[in-house]
Amino acid sequence: QGSLSLRGKHSVLYSGVFEGGNSCFLNPVNKKAIADCLDGAMKYAHVSGKVKAMVVELWPDRGALLAALQPANEEERSQGLRSLKEMIGGNRGAWIAPALVSSLRHPAAAVRENALKTLVELKDPSTPALLLAALESKDSILQGGAARALGRMGEPRAKQPLMLLLDKGAPDAQEGAAEALGQMGAREAVEHLMAGLASPSAGVQIASARALGKLKDPRAVPPLTSALQGGSPAMRQASAMALAIAAAVGVLG
Repeated sequence: QGSLSLRGKHSVLYSGVFEGGNSCFLNPVNKKAIADCLDGAMKYAHVSGKVKAMVVELWPDRGALLAALQPANEEERSQGLRSLKEMIGGNRGAWIAPALVSSLRHPAAAVRENALKTLVELKDPSTPALLLAALESKDSILQGGAARALGRMGEPRAKQPLMLLLDKGAPDAQEGAAEALGQMGAREAVEHLMAGLASPSAGVQIASARALGKLKDPRAVPPLTSALQGGSPAMRQASAMALAIAAAVGVLG
């Protein structure tokens, strides 16, 4: 365990214990300094709820973001989302999309998923360009999250970079790319996804099989059938589902 301390000039604003370690010295009036400190602190999954309460009190805008990313319940998340939409609509939200994209690399899977959903739901016109840029990051978790977000948005400019990411990325990024290509119905990616079935990563294999099932392309039937016969249990299940979809729509004849 480590400690988080937010220290003003004359007093300690907050001190607590959590998994990790961070300490910030700041002027309580300087909201940007508080935000920068908390941006570092919030990368840990177990920051005390007192920190979140302090953010809501001292910086409501950041509080809305935390409500969307780390809500106590769905009602709190809905309220945070409404506040973020109001800020974007009122031209006060230029910082929101970059903050959400950055949160796609958060160590907690639930926060990453909430960031992804929030990006899609906000429909900020600046988001696609930010996500396309994130595909070129050296952080494979960020790449994978950006890929999934682009897939859910159906961003057509993403197809080519997603196929490249699937071919040459790290497994975390490849999984996201495969999922996105399937989500987008990108039949031009069939051969890239078929290659993904032979990946040394089980996660990439499964994501590729699921994507091929969504694309319903007859070219995928032979490699899926082969995977059904010789893959891992999870891979066999994904391949069976993909082949069942193919049969249902007549691809198998």
